Amino acid sequence: MRTSSNRGNTVLMWVAGSVILHGLSGGISAASGSPDNAALLYYQACMNRCGLTLPWGVGKVLDGGDPGQEMRELLSGEKYRLVIDLTMAATRIPECDWGLWVSGHWSPGGILGTGLMSLGRSCTAHATILVADGQYSEAIATIAALRRFACHLGDDTYFTWVSSLTVDALAFDVAEYLLGRMPPDADALRRLESVLADDKDPGWHPRQTLAKWCDMDVASLLASIDRYPNWRDAFVAQLEEEFPRREGDAAEKLIAKLSDPEQVLDGVRQAHKLFIDSVVGILESDESYHAKHKQIVQRIEELFANGDAGDIVGLVPGAAGWLEPYYRLHVNKLAHAHAVKSAVAIYRIKATTGHLPQSLPAGLPKDPYSGKDFAYQVTDEGFSLTCRAMAIRWSSENEPRHFDFRLKE
Repeated sequence: MRTSSNRGNTVLMWVAGSVILHGLSGGISAASGSPDNAALLYYQACMNRCGLTLPWGVGKVLDGGDPGQEMRELLSGEKYRLVIDLTMAATRIPECDWGLWVSGHWSPGGILGTGLMSLGRSCTAHATILVADGQYSEAIATIAALRRFACHLGDDTYFTWVSSLTVDALAFDVAEYLLGRMPPDADALRRLESVLADDKDPGWHPRQTLAKWCDMDVASLLASIDRYPNWRDAFVAQLEEEFPRREGDAAEKLIAKLSDPEQVLDGVRQAHKLFIDSVVGILESDESYHAKHKQIVQRIEELFANGDAGDIVGLVPGAAGWLEPYYRLHVNKLAHAHAVKSAVAIYRIKATTGHLPQSLPAGLPKDPYSGKDFAYQVTDEGFSLTCRAMAIRWSSENEPRHFDFRLKE
């Protein structure tokens, strides 16, 4: 009965999705009463994507390579077309509520997370084929869809933010591929510039994200109490899990002195608020990228040292542990996005004057590692943009990040 019911629900969801999809892709309004939640279509796309063979060479294409024949055949087939069309239709629905999984301990490694990321990769490969076939307007529309998908994923939780950042980065990868293969066209470049504009960014909200993470950890800690004889045992088990090698039992003694769990959790919340206020102050300061990173690492080390020494903050140190990559990944993505946005402006000059500028135009996005303009150089194939400061732990090469852009006459 359970299997039959699930199969029936799947069929009903597919039919409903097909009706919505037909209305959206046909340029008319969806029927009255149709769902207004984009997540419903994304879920259907994930269901249809499950079990499909990943196109051979997709990694190469995502890295800027040209699509092969096998990938073309797979993505043009009926099953993959449904996945891509459902995803594209979902991006046209303004509202997206993912439901309970956003509030739980979901991670990109889970089944749903893998499915959603696969949707982004499939649409990216589809957009790359459009570029290779000279369908530039359609490719720009798909880049816009990828950015809307990234915004739909941009919930203020760390793991969903990582997925959002990755999908948005794929959109900029396609834009870079497009720039190297599309002859400079002022109208197309203006459309692309609009699609890549700052107001289309998914956003980055460290205060909300860190606060939500703390709230989730506190809620999880409260839920664990029922698994132990009393609340003190639950909290001690959490301390042993988070700090298995700590010396002494100061935290256990602190817990033993308190009369109820709320006293403990109030202390945790207050400690995290002080931590978040301190970190956000660093991120909003005028300090350099490297100075901010150093101060963030120091704050994290201080918080963990306090936990080792018996501070009650050791009960939920999760948000602090992921803060450093949270900041570093954000700046890494900004560097690529700023380089591509600057490149679009340079291509527009080429489209209107017939020549590349001999120096970098004023007012373009900065290299986020240094806060300065990118180093610009005209090359035999086009031009390059180079960061003026090193990215922290970007690669084993001891050189600043470098972006090459080809020019197709």
